[in-house]
Amino acid sequence: MLSHAAPAHRLDADTGGLLLCAKTQGALAALCTALAERRIKKRYRALVLGRLEGCGRITFRLDDKACWTEYRAVSHSAAPSLGGDCTTVDLWPHTGRCVKVGG
Repeated sequence: MLSHAAPAHRLDADTGGLLLCAKTQGALAALCTALAERRIKKRYRALVLGRLEGCGRITFRLDDKACWTEYRAVSHSAAPSLGGDCTTVDLWPHTGRCVKVGG
């Protein structure tokens, strides 16, 4: 047993709120291995300004490295205080690098 929960993974610096931790050395090793072998599938849920429809793939170069993320629009809501609509979007990153939607 570890003396405290040890972080195994965190979201990108520009994304907040989630930290994956392990309570035992064995769990930490298993999580790190699964992440390195891409056996853990990540899905982020985001709220974006504007009306995005359907699904697709975002490709981008970040720090001169190719990255890509799949997305699917989930729902829409009015956001009059922001000047229009907002879209709830599910995102599946495939490269482990941050991709900003609509930015």
